[in-house]
Amino acid sequence: MTRSKGWVVAAAGAGVGLLLFYLLLPHLGPLVLGLLLAVLIDRPVTALERRGLGRGVAALAVLAGSALGMAALVGWVGSALFGEVRELAGALPQLRAALERGGSGPAAVAGAWTEALPPLLQGLAQRALESAYGAAGQWVEAAVRALARAPSLVWPLAVATMVAYFASRDRRLLAGAVVAYTPPDLRRRAARLRSRLLLQVAAFLHAQLLLVTLSAILSSLALLALGSPYALSLGLLAGLLDLVPFLGPTAVFGVLAAVRALQGAPVGALAAAAAGLGVFAARQAAEPRVVAGRTQLHPLTVVLAVYLGSRLLGLMGFLLGPVLALAVKALLVEGRR
Repeated sequence: MTRSKGWVVAAAGAGVGLLLFYLLLPHLGPLVLGLLLAVLIDRPVTALERRGLGRGVAALAVLAGSALGMAALVGWVGSALFGEVRELAGALPQLRAALERGGSGPAAVAGAWTEALPPLLQGLAQRALESAYGAAGQWVEAAVRALARAPSLVWPLAVATMVAYFASRDRRLLAGAVVAYTPPDLRRRAARLRSRLLLQVAAFLHAQLLLVTLSAILSSLALLALGSPYALSLGLLAGLLDLVPFLGPTAVFGVLAAVRALQGAPVGALAAAAAGLGVFAARQAAEPRVVAGRTQLHPLTVVLAVYLGSRLLGLMGFLLGPVLALAVKALLVEGRR
């Protein structure tokens, strides 16, 4: 088989594999999560293996330690988050009703602000406020449903953990099997492509995990210092939104500054804007250290990958979109060799 025909066969196989993956993705959540987890823990597992520990024991130790740490963190954060979400779920309908009848507080300020606009813009502003309340209500409902479904996630998480363990323990065996099923004249390139892709995906996942955690912690602390209600919920939201470059803390603190300006508190608005800029600056200062020496995607590529991934694959697409973009990048780099 010539090189061109081999690449055609490989591309056709990859296309069929991606199509099957897309069709089966709703049923493959634990498998995908387990594989991503195996990539994340590969570095500490390999470090323990180099110290003389068996790879299976090393994988088990890392997963057990991670599970205990995550259980403690989720228990602490989840209890605080549940209280905030429950309080917010009760406050939103009252705030929306106050807006409709022109009550007091933030609702009255928002109503007065819309009435001060030109007639042409009043309808647009009113619809924008209603859409904002609707979006906030949907987010709260989704958070409540997610918290209520927490016990049902035990089995999928257990499956994902088992997948991560076996994938990490038998990494070399599985990698050799993948290469063995490629055409003989492409095996060397396939092995090189596999190594490059795994390194880039691991680097990307580690960087995103660290940056999201940093953004969530800094945002929560800043919101607590500002005396903002729902500081933990908004801080976690800022961290999750940080998956999209330049969106996370900027969006949360920008909205908070706008709300305080509408409430007639210019000092509070300036404080929120300054806190947002501080969090953004700290995040940007930490990013070069986090991603130093690692091959990363351009921010525009990440935005497009996150958008298309979320549209095509749902919530899981926020992570899988950039991972697939890394796979395409690795294929293009290998194709130029």
